[in-house]
Amino acid sequence: MTPIPPAFFINLSSRPDRLAHMQAQFDRVGMSAERIDALTPEGIPEVTRSRQAKLPPERRLSPNEVACSLSHRKAWQTMLDRGHSCALFMEDDAYISDQLPKVLSDPNLLKPNVDAIQFETHRTSALLGRRVSTTADGVYKHRLMSSSLGGAAYLLTADFAKRLLAAPEIDDVCQDSLIFSRNGGYIYSDRIYQVSPALAFQIGKMGDASHSVGKSDLSEGRNGRRKRGRRRTFLGRLSKLRDSLKHIGRIFLTFGKTGELLTARQVRLAVAPDILPMMDANNTKWRRQRRHFAPNRG
Repeated sequence: MTPIPPAFFINLSSRPDRLAHMQAQFDRVGMSAERIDALTPEGIPEVTRSRQAKLPPERRLSPNEVACSLSHRKAWQTMLDRGHSCALFMEDDAYISDQLPKVLSDPNLLKPNVDAIQFETHRTSALLGRRVSTTADGVYKHRLMSSSLGGAAYLLTADFAKRLLAAPEIDDVCQDSLIFSRNGGYIYSDRIYQVSPALAFQIGKMGDASHSVGKSDLSEGRNGRRKRGRRRTFLGRLSKLRDSLKHIGRIFLTFGKTGELLTARQVRLAVAPDILPMMDANNTKWRRQRRHFAPNRG
C-alpha cells in the first residue's frame, strides 16, 4: 500500500459543531485532513455575481451555493499550490467509512488514467461500468457513466483540477454538478469513477437531520431554486426531454465505441456496512428504502 493522498475539508468559521464532527471522524478512521476556511456570500467576486445574474432564474445558484462552490475551488487551488498530484476533498457534514483510508492507499487507485473519484452517494441510482477491485475487501471502483452528485468526499488529480479551474462554465453550476453530472460533461470526456459501496454520505441528506451538523447553510437558497425549477413551462419540459435524449446519445457514442457499455448497469448505490447504521433510522421513508443501500443489493 502507498501513503494516502493529502485531504482537505471545507468548514465555515461559524460552524464549530461541524469542525468537531469532522475531527471526530478523522480520529475514528485514523487519518488526518487540513481545514479550508469556507467562503461566505460576502466574498463572492463581482465577475461571478454578474455571470449568475445572466442565467435563467431556474439555473441561478443561491449566494450560499456559489460561496460553497468557490470554497471547493479554493481547496483545489491549495492542492495545486502545494504541488500535490491528487487530493481528497470533503465537506464538513460527512460520515465516512473506516474503509476510506484503505481505498485511498491503493497503489492502483488512479489506474487506468483516473481523473476523479466519487466516494459519496445520497439516494443515487447511477449507470456504472464493470467493477474494479480495490485494496479494501468488497469495495470496488466503477467508471461513472451518469450523474452521481455530492461533495462530501471526492478525489481529484491535479491535472484535472487545473482543467476544471479553467472551464468557462465554472461559475454557472455547483462544483459537484460540474464534475459528476451530465451538465458538466466531464463524465463523457474524462475518466470519472464511482466507488461502490459508497464510503461517505452527508448527514443532512441521509443521516439524522435533527443533529446540528445536519442543518445546512445552503438549504434556503437551494430549495428556492428547486421550486422555481418545478414551475416548468411546456418549452422547459421540452428542453429537459431534449437534454435527456442528448445524454443517452452521448452515452452510446462515448461508452459504446469503447465496449464499456456492454458491461454497464444501472444500480442504486449501496452504502458501506459500517456507516449504514448511521443513516436516519427515525425517518419512515428511509426505513422503507434502507435495504436498497445495503451492499450486494440492487
